[in-house]
Amino acid sequence: EQRIQNVSKNLGLTAEEAKQRITKTESDRKGFIKKYFNADITDIFNYDLIINTENLSIDDAINTINGVLK
Repeated sequence: EQRIQNVSKNLGLTAEEAKQRITKTESDRKGFIKKYFNADITDIFNYDLIINTENLSIDDAINTINGVLK
């Protein structure tokens, strides 16, 4: 729901349009990663850091990433 709200607000789309765009983008990304890297995009072991921005501002996310890189 939060992603739908963010995409809707940032791109000026209705909630339904935002949901469709998110679904298409996820499908495209999943296919790309599978095709070129033979990996599963949903496998959390493929990531070093996952940030949930539902309750975190962009600035806080940036600070978190910077903190991990130091």
